[in-house]
Amino acid sequence: MTMVDIRKVTLAAPDAQLLKLPAACAGVHPAPTPAELIADETGDSADNYVNAIYGPGSAILARFWCVL
Repeated sequence: MTMVDIRKVTLAAPDAQLLKLPAACAGVHPAPTPAELIADETGDSADNYVNAIYGPGSAILARFWCVL
């Protein structure tokens, strides 16, 4: 059973025109970061706030309990 039939491979760099953003996408801004959202909503620096789920400087720790 043939899943893919490759007949021609070109390892040269692609034309720069292929990598250019379309005009409709060129003016789109990336989504704001969590720090930017906090600063926008509170009017204060995001450094003064922590995530209520994780807390300051914490890492997610998973414990696995095994009952035999």
